[in-house]
Amino acid sequence: MRNAVSLGTMLTTDLLTPLMAHAELVRQSGSPAQSRLLWVLIEDVDRKLLQVFAEVTAQCPAVKVKLPSLE
Repeated sequence: MRNAVSLGTMLTTDLLTPLMAHAELVRQSGSPAQSRLLWVLIEDVDRKLLQVFAEVTAQCPAVKVKLPSLE
């Protein structure tokens, strides 16, 4: 499958990187409390995604995710 990746940390990081960048911009704009709240939410989603990915991988190790094509 083209653009296929395994479930795991790298996919989670790719999904959450834009939100991490946004949290940093919020912090730099002078809203550290809002930035911290975003980081708490991002960390919670990260943990939950990794748990789901681990369960799916345990049930079917060959599962791959097809990423959207950039072409």
